[in-house]
Amino acid sequence: MKELDIIPFEPDHVLLLGDRKEETEMRHHEDFMKWAKENHTPGTSYSGFYEGKLLGCAGVRIMWKGVGEAWAMFAPEIIMYGKEAYVYVGEYLKKIMDDNNLHRVQGHVDSEFILAIKYIENLGFKIEGKMRKFGPTGNDHYLYALVRD
Repeated sequence: MKELDIIPFEPDHVLLLGDRKEETEMRHHEDFMKWAKENHTPGTSYSGFYEGKLLGCAGVRIMWKGVGEAWAMFAPEIIMYGKEAYVYVGEYLKKIMDDNNLHRVQGHVDSEFILAIKYIENLGFKIEGKMRKFGPTGNDHYLYALVRD
């Protein structure tokens, strides 16, 4: 895989991502663009393009000093670049944590989205619990955290 073009995230970028079966309902939810705008946090949110095609958007929204909330959305094609994508996301996650002196980054994943669960766990996040009926569509989610000692 050639280098990804990493640029600052813009809310409209999420509209360029193809639909994933597991996220279709969320992406068509009435609050989806509100969610995207809330995650537009310059310096902590990015989009990755490969040969002009958007492969994903991810970032960390700072909640308070030392703590952030991770989020990510990927195009279905990201599966073809799995290992490379982990490297990029892992590097930017470390950079965001270092630049913002974060000791904890948490994120939530739909309890039925197995690929996303594997993804967040491979990034080093540990499960902390189940959040019942948490998601915008009423699905249960798991809360994960990456904590630096």
